[in-house]
Order: sequence, then structure tokens, then C-alpha cells
Amino acid sequence: MAVREAGRTARAPWLNARTGFGLALFLVSLASGWHLLAATERGVHVWAAATDLPAGVALREDDVVVVATELGPDQLTAYLGPDLDLEGLELTRPAQQGELLAASFVAPEGSGSGGRSMTVPVTADHAVGGKLAPGDRVDVYATLTGGGASARTSLVVAGAQILDLVVADGLMVDGGSLTGLTLDVDDADTARLAFALRNAEIDIVKVRGHGPPPSVASASAGDL
Repeated sequence: MAVREAGRTARAPWLNARTGFGLALFLVSLASGWHLLAATERGVHVWAAATDLPAGVALREDDVVVVATELGPDQLTAYLGPDLDLEGLELTRPAQQGELLAASFVAPEGSGSGGRSMTVPVTADHAVGGKLAPGDRVDVYATLTGGGASARTSLVVAGAQILDLVVADGLMVDGGSLTGLTLDVDDADTARLAFALRNAEIDIVKVRGHGPPPSVASASAGDL
């Protein structure tokens, strides 16, 4: 009796190494997307500037976007959430694209809370080597040198925008040329900054990117 030779089972034409690799990539991408979506949903949502905005502009929905952040409960109250109605509010200071909008950045339209401009004299070696330009944001620190343990450095102004540079040609202070940074300053910071200019040594720190102010606002000899 003739015996039929067993035939080899044919592999499905769509199942090959390339297809398997592509399917694996798809599953990895899908899992990553779910992870990012879940992280976004878990984050805290706040308003951010959709584009560069000048001080005094009346806010509209097109001016802001909702972004997810990981702000803690103590920081969250300082920023504007998407449940806030923007109608009737204006910026009291400029905001750069992507910058989180703090509650101190807005005031009712026509309230006159448009901020203040102050010029801070500083030498280049205390101002990022003088590598600053209008539009940059800076933190202003003041060091009161009472001597010994009483010396303290404190953050006076956070995230102020440079409106203009005033360079005093030929004027030298402590071996360095004097530069004036005209800053856009919140109303609440003007008195503190004026006191610091009269009584303390000033250091300027350039802010890179956007985000909340420094977590450490002061330091003394005991902290070192």
C-alpha cells in the first residue's frame, strides 16, 4: 500500500520576522502612549502662556493653554488653574511662551496693577558675566553682610524680565564696568528691592526655561 508523504505545514504568509518586529514596536508605542496619558491625567493642570504676552494685555482663551505639572499642594495655590474664568483679567507683567501663569501675574482690568520698572546697578561679575539681554528673566539676590553669623543672602525678586540694559561707559566700580538692568517688577517687590539696593550686595541669576521660583529663598552662614 502506498504511503503518502507527510507534507510540511505551510506558514501563514503574513507571519514573518519583519511583521513580528513591527507588531512589537506598535505594542511598545501603544504602551508608552497609555503611560504618558495616565501621567498627564494624574498631573495638576494649570494655565500657561500660549505665546509671548506683554504686560497689560487682557487675557483671552487663545492666549493660554492648559498644561500638566507636578506642583505640590503648597505651590499649586500660587498658579492659575483652568477652572478660573479669565474674563476681565489682565497681565501685570510680561509672560513668555510656555511660562506657567502665577496668580500674582494677573489683576482685574483697569485696576492699575500694571507693575513697576526699576533699574538695578550691578557689575558684570555679579550678573552672569554681563551676558544678559532685554527679554531675559532673572532672579535678584541680596546679601546683607553684617558680619559673622548675621550675614544672609535672600531672594528679593524672582523671574523679573529685563526691559532694558543701561551701560555706563567708562564708569568702573570695584574693577568692573557698571551695568544697569531695568527690570519689570511686581508692585509687592518694589520696596524690598529698593531696600536691598541701598543696603546689600546684589547678585543676578539668569533664569533658564520656565517654572516655579527657586525652592530655597535664603541662606545664611549656618546653612553652609
